[in-house]
Amino acid sequence: MGETPKIMDVEDAMIFEFCQDFGGLEEGMPIIREQFKKANVDFRTPTKEGLVKIIENLVTVTRSMRGDEMAKKQKAKFLSMLKTLD
Repeated sequence: MGETPKIMDVEDAMIFEFCQDFGGLEEGMPIIREQFKKANVDFRTPTKEGLVKIIENLVTVTRSMRGDEMAKKQKAKFLSMLKTLD
């Protein structure tokens, strides 16, 4: 414990959080897949820069579906996760 998280751990945590906000894996994963494709980011080999694109895309989706307040909270949470890679 206490070691720097790996990029896949951060990606998994972001996906889990997003899906929780959208009613579970069945509802959230199609949105996740669409945003990875849209950002041209490989789900299996993400980069930190790729995850930044994914965060922006997911926050945009959240803003349009759940409102600005939830989007702001989600973005802060995702950026905090991303910072653990530093």
